[in-house]
Amino acid sequence: MPEILLPLVNLTKQKHRSNSQRCAHDDDLDTCCIHIRRKGHFDGDQQRAAKPFRDSEMHDAKFTGFFDSFSNPPDCRPFGCCSDDADRNVVVRVVLFLKSSISKAILREVLIFKHDAAAAYLSHLSESDDTGGLIDSLYALGRSDEAVMLEFTAATKRQDTASKVPALKKCLVSGFSDPTLSSEANAVRDYINLLERQIPIDSTDEDMVKSDGETAFKQFPKKATLIGQPLLTTLYYYCLYHYDLPRNS
Repeated sequence: MPEILLPLVNLTKQKHRSNSQRCAHDDDLDTCCIHIRRKGHFDGDQQRAAKPFRDSEMHDAKFTGFFDSFSNPPDCRPFGCCSDDADRNVVVRVVLFLKSSISKAILREVLIFKHDAAAAYLSHLSESDDTGGLIDSLYALGRSDEAVMLEFTAATKRQDTASKVPALKKCLVSGFSDPTLSSEANAVRDYINLLERQIPIDSTDEDMVKSDGETAFKQFPKKATLIGQPLLTTLYYYCLYHYDLPRNS
């Protein structure tokens, strides 16, 4: 079965060769993986993160020998045996080194072709709680539906009201700009509009409670913030505390 070659200079030109024609860089990658294990960066446990590299080790000749050829690699498949045979933590270490060594565009093309390496890297970002990096990577790999839901979830979990609405508006500009998500985008707009009404009212009411100047809050003490409450709860809140105000006030 032919192996897929991924030139890093021109990824659109793919070549095939038989298994007997082993790329010289495969041996370098094997050496790299062995070196990683010997240095203690891989513990054999798929559920545990690998030990991070020290700066001196990142430039070790045994480790970097495989990557030295990336400056002009016309016939090298960088993740050939690594993504298929090596352990996930080793794959992640290789991806992280590439991330610091080559351009984002080239790394993106490599991960698009190497699904196992991409899956390992995304899993690493998720386990590391690097939400921003995970979102950016999902967008870069064309998985915008997953990225936008993750971005929306992260925005809704923000406790800081000053940054919550801008984060939601950013979702509209990024992932929810996809025409296929128009109905979801409308729901997000409605949610933003509700928040923009809730935030100033909640702030004003908090000041009233602290100043002890509103009888309604004495009779019915406010027990929770209005911000983030659903529409029906918000309507109930308005009727309870602000029934005497004119429309749209």
